Amino acid sequence: MNRRDDLGLVRFMRRLILMSSFLTLAGYTVSVITNADSPFISNSVAAEGDGGGKGKGPSGGKGGEGKGQGSGGKKGVPGASGGDDKRPPWAKEGIPAVELGRLSVARSPSKVLDRALAEALAAINPALYTLPTLAAVLEALKTGKLPDGSELVRIDSPLQNLALLRDMLTDLKIGDGSKVPVTNDNLVLLAAIFIGSASDKTLPISVDTVKAVIIILGLQDKLTESQINDIATAAESVRQAILEEHGT
Repeated sequence: MNRRDDLGLVRFMRRLILMSSFLTLAGYTVSVITNADSPFISNSVAAEGDGGGKGKGPSGGKGGEGKGQGSGGKKGVPGASGGDDKRPPWAKEGIPAVELGRLSVARSPSKVLDRALAEALAAINPALYTLPTLAAVLEALKTGKLPDGSELVRIDSPLQNLALLRDMLTDLKIGDGSKVPVTNDNLVLLAAIFIGSASDKTLPISVDTVKAVIIILGLQDKLTESQINDIATAAESVRQAILEEHGT
């Protein structure tokens, strides 16, 4: 090989190196193989990896440099799984889709319900809440009179009624238990009075209504399905009696 051939080969190799650099920057893997007669280029396209990097293979290869690590899989999102659900009960799933009207105040913060409970305990007249049967309660509500002829006094505030309901179902006791004792016999009746009094006078109370209120208050594990059904029936009767006393 003479000097002219040497110079030609040098120029060719320089061009080849420049072309190799360009293709590498463009995302290709370039291998230069030479023999005594001629050089040639073997190239392959670098594919994208699952983890946002470039290039397949155990470590992403050279094709991933400058564009990511090529690590497969996504990182976990903090809080996406595991741990306790910190949402309030009324923000979770499972609440029946039913119109609640005044009963919507069950979504009030605990401190608001606690304050309403204190006010209710200070004002409650035990006479209505210690009547032995639903029939006696309904008669008193319709006439506005207690069995002894004295005037009926009841709590009308939806917030106070639901605060009393929550307090009773939490530990089967209202306040310190001295004014209105709670037993297995009058639990359903008292719950019906509280829900029926808290409800809108013209908005019917259904089983779903009671379920929604109980779930919102976070007390769904305190009552059986049978108790919920009985409360719904009695609470609707209480609502109708209150409406009748007030007139249509």
